[in-house]
Amino acid sequence: MANKGQIPDWLKQLWKELTTPPHFVPQPNKKNANKEKSDTHSSHEKRKKEEHVEDDDDRPSWWSSWSISPVIEKRKKAKTKARVANTRKKKGKSVKRTNKTPSYSVHPNLQSTQRNIASHHDPLYTQSESLWVNVPQERREIEDVFIRQGYHPQVIERYPFSVYKAEPFGSIIRLQTSDGWKAIKRTHLPPERIEFMDQAVRHVMKRGFTRIAPFALTKKKTPYAIAGGNVYYMSDWVTGQDCDFTSMVHLAEAAQTLAHFHLASIGFEPSAMIPPTSFHILEMFQQRSKDLAAFKKKIRIKSKLDAMDKFFLEHIDEYQKQAQKAILIVSDPSVKNFLSRDAKNPGLCHLDVTPRNLIYNTKHHVHLIDLDFMTFAPRALDIAHLMRRSMQKTGWAREVSLVCLVNVNSVKKISRDEYLLIYALLTFPHRFWHIAYAHYTLQANGHSLGYLQQLHALEEKKRAFLQTFEQQVQRYID
Repeated sequence: MANKGQIPDWLKQLWKELTTPPHFVPQPNKKNANKEKSDTHSSHEKRKKEEHVEDDDDRPSWWSSWSISPVIEKRKKAKTKARVANTRKKKGKSVKRTNKTPSYSVHPNLQSTQRNIASHHDPLYTQSESLWVNVPQERREIEDVFIRQGYHPQVIERYPFSVYKAEPFGSIIRLQTSDGWKAIKRTHLPPERIEFMDQAVRHVMKRGFTRIAPFALTKKKTPYAIAGGNVYYMSDWVTGQDCDFTSMVHLAEAAQTLAHFHLASIGFEPSAMIPPTSFHILEMFQQRSKDLAAFKKKIRIKSKLDAMDKFFLEHIDEYQKQAQKAILIVSDPSVKNFLSRDAKNPGLCHLDVTPRNLIYNTKHHVHLIDLDFMTFAPRALDIAHLMRRSMQKTGWAREVSLVCLVNVNSVKKISRDEYLLIYALLTFPHRFWHIAYAHYTLQANGHSLGYLQQLHALEEKKRAFLQTFEQQVQRYID
C-alpha cells in the first residue's frame, strides 16, 4: 500500500503521458530551449518586418500554427487512454480513473504555461491527484481549449465580460461572450504596438470606416492583456469567409475596402509608439537584390549542388534583371519625390493583404482583420500586393488588374507616380526572393523547389501582362 504522502506510480505514468507532446512536434534541447525559443521569435519578427508582408496565402496549409480539431482530439484521447490502460495492466494494478482528471493532448507550449500558472499560484490548479478543484464543467472545457493552444487560461479574467464557449481557429481562439463573439490572440508584439493598432482603429471608425474589427478593452481599459508572461489582444469576431482572390466580386470589394481604409487613416496622430514606416521601397528593392546575389555566390562555392541549387542558378539571372528594372523605376526622381511628399501626410496600409485577413461577409462587404503589420505607408503597397497575389492565382489575367485599379480609382484617383510605383512593385520578383530567402537564410525546405517551379511556370504570362501594363502606364504618363 502506498504511503499517504507519496504519489502513486500510476498517476506518475498518467502525468507523463498527458505532458508528452505529440510525436510530430519537434522536441527542443532542454538546455537551450528558452534560448532557441527567444531566437526563433526575434528572427521571425525581424524577417516579417523586413518583408513588410509576404505570400502567406501561397504557403501550404501546414505552414501556420497547428491546432487541434475535435476528430483528431478524440483519437488522441483514445490512444492516451489505451496506453494508460496497458501500463496499469502490466503493473498488475486496477485503478479507477477519477472524473476530475482532465484528458487532453498537450500543446508544445504547455510546459512553460504550467510553470507560469504555478508561479502565479493559480487556485484552479494544484499538485494533488486531481488537477481541477471545484471548477464548473463549462469553465473546465473553456480552459481546456486555452491550455491546448498554449494560452494562459486566466487571461479571460482580465476582461469585463463573461465567456461561455471557446473554439480553436488556427493560432487564435474564438470566444462566445456576453459582449458578442470575440477573437483572442497571443502575440509577440509589445503592448505599445497594440495601443497603436487600437488607436488607429478608433481613428478610422470615427471617420466612418467601419469594415474593421475593433479591439476589446480589459478591465483596466487597455487593448491588451498580460497573463503568464505572454501578451494577448482581443477583437470582435468578423463572420464571413476568406476573401476569394479569384472572384471579381470579392476583389472589387477588397480593393475598395483597402482604398477607403487608407483614405480614412490620413491625419491619424497616435499618442502611442509609431512603428517603422514603409516608405523606403527603393532601399528594400536594393537589399533584396543584394540577397539574391549573395545566394548565387553561396551556391557557386558549394562542392555539390542539389536540385534546388541547380534550378536557382538556371533562372537567377532573369529574376535579377527584373529586380534591376524595378530599382530603376523607383529611382525615378518623380517617384522619389512622390514618396517623400506622401510620407509627410501619410495614411495607413494593412501590409498583410492575404485572403484570410480580408473577410467577405454576408452583406457582401470585405472587412480587415489581423493588423499586426499595419503602419504608415504608400497605398500602392496594398494595391500592388492585392493585384500580384490575385493575378498569381489567376494566371496573370488582365481583367483582375482592371477590377482592382478601377475600384481603387472610384475611391481616390491613382496618380501618375502611383502607377509607376505599382508597376515597379509588380515587376520586382518578390515571390522568388521570398522562397530563396526562406530556403537559404532561414531553413532549407524540401518544398522550395516545387514552389519555384510553380512560380516559374507563370513567368511567360507575367511578362506578357507587364508588357501591356507598361504600355498603359506610358500612355497615361504621356
